[in-house]
Amino acid sequence: MKLSHCLSAIALACLPALGSAAPITYTFTGTAEVQSEGSTGSQLVDFSLVINAFTTGVYEFDSNVYINDAVSNVFTYGSNAATSLTNVGLYVGIEQLNAPVGVTFGFADDGDWLKMGISGAPDSAGLDTYELDSNFGPYTVTSPAFTGGVPLYLASGGSLNFLNLTSATFTATLDNAVPEPGSFALAGLALAGLALTRRRKA
Repeated sequence: MKLSHCLSAIALACLPALGSAAPITYTFTGTAEVQSEGSTGSQLVDFSLVINAFTTGVYEFDSNVYINDAVSNVFTYGSNAATSLTNVGLYVGIEQLNAPVGVTFGFADDGDWLKMGISGAPDSAGLDTYELDSNFGPYTVTSPAFTGGVPLYLASGGSLNFLNLTSATFTATLDNAVPEPGSFALAGLALAGLALTRRRKA
């Protein structure tokens, strides 16, 4: 096989890879009324949930409902040290069909999601077209429309019930990291192959 043909083949093989999926981080922060496992009372605490995923994990769960599977997460609440949620099937979701439109985090199905959204004017929030695969936010609500009672199982032991969200902010951050040197080399080789092929045809 001629060198130009080899370079062209490499070019075609490499170029799609350059546009491969990127890591994306979803961050939920705010204040919530929570109840610890075994407790009869509740407390108001600040919380932070950082969920790591990939853009390839986004799919349409139901009509106008998009979710993304979590790869890992870090959860902090009140004065407690950072831990993680151990529920099987932790998701981030966007609900675009039923009012109010909202962004969620939760588990096995949308019935277990904790949802923050605004009734009446969802378009202004930008959530009506967002599909969890790009940068978004920060999106903040001070009167979340959904209250939970959803148990969050902690890697540090026990569980925590979210009884109410009093304020919450959602942000999605796409990782735009610079490709590794090897990727640059492959890209250069691919472009060189295409250039050489076009030159020979001319």
